[in-house]
Amino acid sequence: MIRGYPRPQLRLIQGGLKCSTQVGAVEVVAAPDGRLPFKVEGFVFEEDTALMLSSSGKDLNSCREQMLKSHARGVAFEPRSPGSVVVKGRYPYRIFAVVHDLDCDPTWRVRWVKAAIDSLLLEVDRLELRAVALPLLGTVHGQMD
Repeated sequence: MIRGYPRPQLRLIQGGLKCSTQVGAVEVVAAPDGRLPFKVEGFVFEEDTALMLSSSGKDLNSCREQMLKSHARGVAFEPRSPGSVVVKGRYPYRIFAVVHDLDCDPTWRVRWVKAAIDSLLLEVDRLELRAVALPLLGTVHGQMD
């Protein structure tokens, strides 16, 4: 409070921001990283064709350099297709949504993100998962609007 000014007459209004919405039969709940609103059965990660982004914890440029060094050493790997998903582990599953190709600029495409979401939903249905943690694909390592 500033001297000479009266204390403002403030009061708390109950309510808050709505953090969930219904999309068909699916409830979508927004939550900050590390603060899951409920127990999830799978975690989705935004990934590149070499599956290096989430495992290395590095940025796109570091992963590009690492991939070029691997190519130079003759290390062979089977690249994943953009728009595909890779499921690893078990409960909770780790699901890698491939939306980046480090050989491209920009590394992501809207059609890859859409295809990855479609593939992801098929896998979630196949695995009969009821709750997954999903970042906004294309925005974690990319700058999709």
